[in-house]
Amino acid sequence: MDLQAQARLLEDDLREQTEAEPEFRDALRAEYGKAVAAERTAAMYETWRDARVVQIAAAWMLACVLDGVGNGEVHGPRHGSCGSARTTG
Repeated sequence: MDLQAQARLLEDDLREQTEAEPEFRDALRAEYGKAVAAERTAAMYETWRDARVVQIAAAWMLACVLDGVGNGEVHGPRHGSCGSARTTG
């Protein structure tokens, strides 16, 4: 399993969902507004969002890998939430 390729697919899916799903879009825009107001970022929204998407995807992938290792799995995680991501297009 190529985890880097899987992470890129996950990032693309998450990025798409940040615009398509009002719940995610609104939450990220609110978080961005707070970051700008607190002067934690000077980046444009899309640049900031892409960085957050990479962080979220990396955290998700790491959680899946660690869950698989914790369950003694050698060939990858089988945790339901990790296997259910829309990464097949």
